[in-house]
Order: sequence, then C-alpha cells, then structure tokens
Amino acid sequence: MRKLLLAVALAFAVTTLPAKRAEAAPEPVVASLLSVASTLVPLAITAGLFFTGRGVDEGIRFDVGLTTLGLGAIVGPSVGQIYGKGGGDAFITFLLRGVTGGVMLTGVGLRVRGREDLQGLGTALSLLGGIPTFFLALWDIIGAATSAKQARYDAGHGYRTALDLPDDLISVAVCGPIPCGV
Repeated sequence: MRKLLLAVALAFAVTTLPAKRAEAAPEPVVASLLSVASTLVPLAITAGLFFTGRGVDEGIRFDVGLTTLGLGAIVGPSVGQIYGKGGGDAFITFLLRGVTGGVMLTGVGLRVRGREDLQGLGTALSLLGGIPTFFLALWDIIGAATSAKQARYDAGHGYRTALDLPDDLISVAVCGPIPCGV
C-alpha cells in the first residue's frame, strides 16, 4: 500500500510540474522535405499498386491505391505546412485540396472501375479535380519553407542574410559619425 501511495504521489508530482523545454523553431529545409516526401511516397505506392501485378483489377489493390492517392494528393503537401506553422494558409489550401481531390478521386474511380457509359465522365472529373489539386499541392510544397522561415522569425530565430548589416553600421551610414538624435 505504501508503494502504491508513493507511486501515485510521484505520478501526480511529475504531471503537475510546469514544462521547462523550449520549443524549437521549424527548419525550412525540413518543412519542404516533409511536404515533398509526404506527397511523393503515397503517390509512388499508388503507382506501384495500379501499374504492377493485376493492378486495378484486384479489389484490395484498387482500394489501397485510391486511398494512398488521396493521402498523397490531399494530406501530403500539408504536412510540411503544418510543421512550418503555416496557419490559415495551410488550412485553406488543405480544405480546397479536399474538395478538388475528392472530385479527382471520384473521377479516377469512375474511369477505372465504373460502367462503360460513365468512364468518359470519370476522365473529365479526374482532370477537373486533378489540375487544381496539383497546383494547390505545389503551392503548399513551395510555401512550406516560407512558412517555416516566418515561424522562425516570429520566434526570434531569424536568419541573417548577406544584405543584413549591423545596426551600428546602419546608424553610421544614415547619420554619419555623430549619433542621430532619434
């Protein structure tokens, strides 16, 4: 009984301690790589399932392939944005990709496994949803690094570029050797 009370007291003490770890700022390269990898890996799995073996004729391969296509096209590009703290931009493009990706997935399903009279509609829906999904995904993949840079800057981890000059040098350039009366 004594050990149980000690364990409960220790667990209570540990869970009520304030957090003392510092939150690391996101790395722009990692954000870009997360978006690219989270998009390309599911799309490669889809291609492997659709174009090898029995392909789309086998039910489970088709179902898993369509699911990974949706993950890669809709969710994948947002992973880097979420890591890079993209905020509202990441959320809006995710929702838009959800709509356009849903149209695309419906079209792929109709084109590949639909009745013969619906396959033309499937092609049209695949293109109608696939083109904006592609451009929204590209927007998020490119924007992941920018979101991470902005989050780093907001957290006080800003990057100094080659054009950044020390404040003393800027003061001398603006005011001359005598300090400004600002």
